[in-house]
Parts: sequence; C-alpha cells; structure tokens
Amino acid sequence: MALRQQGSRVCWLAVKSGSQESATRLLGIQKTEVMGKGEGFAVATQSAEIERIFITPAHEGWVLLYGRAIQNMLATKSVEVLEKLVSDMGLLFGSACLFAIHETKGLNCWIFAEDGQLRRSFYRSASGKVLAHRGAISESEIDIRKELVMIGLPKAVCESSTSTPEDEEVGKINEEACGWFATESQVFSIAEARSIAPFWFDGKPTEADFLVGHLDYTRLENHLSQAVTAPARPGVSGEMVTTGFAVVAGVVILKVIKEVFFSVPL
Repeated sequence: MALRQQGSRVCWLAVKSGSQESATRLLGIQKTEVMGKGEGFAVATQSAEIERIFITPAHEGWVLLYGRAIQNMLATKSVEVLEKLVSDMGLLFGSACLFAIHETKGLNCWIFAEDGQLRRSFYRSASGKVLAHRGAISESEIDIRKELVMIGLPKAVCESSTSTPEDEEVGKINEEACGWFATESQVFSIAEARSIAPFWFDGKPTEADFLVGHLDYTRLENHLSQAVTAPARPGVSGEMVTTGFAVVAGVVILKVIKEVFFSVPL
C-alpha cells in the first residue's frame, strides 16, 4: 500500500547521493532518529512541527526526503526561491529535484537542477496559474501531453487551447493559455524518468533504514551557501569533495604518525 500525505498531497525532494548519512549531513538535518517506515512517514508529514523530515535509504544512487519541512517551503517560498534552492542542491549533490502534487487543489510542481544549473521548472499553482515554465521540456512531459492531445483535454483542465498544429505534433500545449494539470501518476512518471520512482520503498519489509529528523530552512540555506561558495573543481559534487577531504586528511595524519613514532618516510 502506497504511503500518501494527507489531503491528496505528495511532495518530496530527491538528491543524488549513494549515502543516506551523507545526504543528511550535507543538508544540515539534525536530531535524527531511526523509525519504522510507516510511523516515520506519518510523523514527518503530519506533525505539528514544521521542521520534520523523513529520509529514505539511498536507492539506485538517490535519497528521497518527505515531510512538513518540504510542505512548509512550498507554502511559504516563492517559485524563484525554490528554484535557487534546488539549483544549489544540484551543485552540492550533482543532481537534485523537487516534486509536488495536490490533486484536490490542483497544484503541480517539478523542478530539476544539475551541477548548479536549473534544467527544468514547471509550477502550476492551486489557482490554476502557471508561475514557472522554464527549461527544456522532458520526454516524459511530452509523452503525457501527447496523451492529452489524443484523448482531448477535459473542459475542467482547459476550456480552449491555443496551441499550434506544430505544438500538437510533439504533444506540447500552451500552459499559459490552458494550465493543464498532471495527475499524481503522471507526476510520478516524470519523477521516475528524472530520478527514481518516488515510492520505491512501498511494500519493503525493512523498518530499520528510515530516518526522521529536523530540517530548519535557515540552517539549510546556510549549509548550501557555504557549499556553493567553497572552491570546487567543475563536475565534482559536494559529496565527492567531502569524501576527498576525508581521504587526504587520513593520509596526512598517517604520515605524521609514521614520521613521529617510527621515523619511517612514506
């Protein structure tokens, strides 16, 4: 049975990382505790504490994060702030994504970034207004729009389309004119094509690998600011830099120990 947030709402972050511990540290998540999957998800998404966050184990090189902390960001931050947040995470981890769907209110959001560069941003507010439509449209989006063109758009979604014949050939629709709404399953398809299936852990018996913690937005901003201003080689993520520093430090310490205690040059 799939885990769902209350109010037909699902929102999550995905960061490219092979380690749950590394992702938790780099994002500045505090007060973490191991919790069962169902209990942890419920606590993080339904808690009165707006900093609560649910962290999955790494799977196929990705770590997913759900919870009130992300819900609060979506509710209180502008699209431009969210785009910068995801872009900074993309610089830190190599790739990062933010997704949101609220079928009751009609909200859609997907933002992708790689190496600090915003690749795609689509945000349809609960009022039906498209607040962001930037970057190259992904193949998964094109496939969805082809389906909409073939079956005909419901009136509730689009009273009148102003898309051109050329647009329809590739399944593109003028969002500014009709504000098309992607269903939950369609957003999941977009997410899976870009990162991993958002609920890959559904039905998994493992209970010990999930974490619940606190993600303070100001602390997150500070962590990302320090990471993106630190010198780094092109194409090297913050996670790789952190690992590299640890290795270098280990070598230096070992060298000092050998020279001091054994007088044996490396």
